[in-house]
Amino acid sequence: MNIVREHRAGRRLLVMTTNLDTQRAVVWNIGAIASSDRADALPLIRRILIASASVPGIFPPVSIKTVVDGRPIVELHSDGGSSAQFFTLPEHLIVAPDHAGEENLHIYVIINNALIPEFSMSPGKALPIMARAYAILLKSQTKQGLIALYNFGQRSGVELDIASIDQQVPYSMADPLNGAYMRAVYGIGYQKALGGSLWAQRPEFIVSRRYVAKQ
Repeated sequence: MNIVREHRAGRRLLVMTTNLDTQRAVVWNIGAIASSDRADALPLIRRILIASASVPGIFPPVSIKTVVDGRPIVELHSDGGSSAQFFTLPEHLIVAPDHAGEENLHIYVIINNALIPEFSMSPGKALPIMARAYAILLKSQTKQGLIALYNFGQRSGVELDIASIDQQVPYSMADPLNGAYMRAVYGIGYQKALGGSLWAQRPEFIVSRRYVAKQ
């Protein structure tokens, strides 16, 4: 299995889900599971991947069997985006006051979303309004995570590169994986990569301002 080979070569494939029972993010080491001798390794990996893509309210959560304090239980897991939009380092490391000596660390973050405000008329129906509100929540959560990561990089000397969608491309919440939309977004990324402008060293929504004292 390719995952096993790459894991043994030192690469790590980490997938995050949200445990709905404990309200905690769970980071799964897929390579370690695939390399284990457990009989259910492949079915477990499949369930983890399905859970990580199960957006609440759109797809049902996935049940995963585990053992807690010696007792078998069944947990419900869904999209890791409910806990955090991306995973780089444990939270206690990001908020730590001093992390000198991390200069060799270079973090690349790809955000498959637009962080800019996107205008759209919201129909006066419950489900579209809920979907719109959830999208706003995810965007705000992503921004807060990037700000924390950017501040961590400034404190510790860690290099940071961020890629995100910086143009508004119309889409429908009822059909988020529409082919035309996906091709348009791909085209934006492709052209930015060709032009050497794909990566930004700071979140684009952070604007430097100068405050001049009034005389």
